[in-house]
Amino acid sequence: MITLRNLHFDNGVHFEPFLVIAVVKDIKSICTVYVNVSKFFFKFVTLQTAVSFCCQALKVLQKRSPAISSHVWKFLECAIFNFPKDNVDSTVLAALQMIK
Repeated sequence: MITLRNLHFDNGVHFEPFLVIAVVKDIKSICTVYVNVSKFFFKFVTLQTAVSFCCQALKVLQKRSPAISSHVWKFLECAIFNFPKDNVDSTVLAALQMIK
């Protein structure tokens, strides 16, 4: 059976690093965020630090983000870390313009 996960692995795209968010009552009360990298879990207190770690881990480990979420990672890279806007989708560029 063909699955999205198999398609990603067959094309060399892995699902790591990825976030695991522990929510107590609702989305406003996130208590802990974990980032999984190569079956190791790193604990973070805030979502912001966990996302920051994920972005940096993608670059350091030279991993490609999953194709289905690449536009989200490109947006975060440009908005938070001021990465170059090379090969950035027009939708991402529009979103970046909106937050200026």
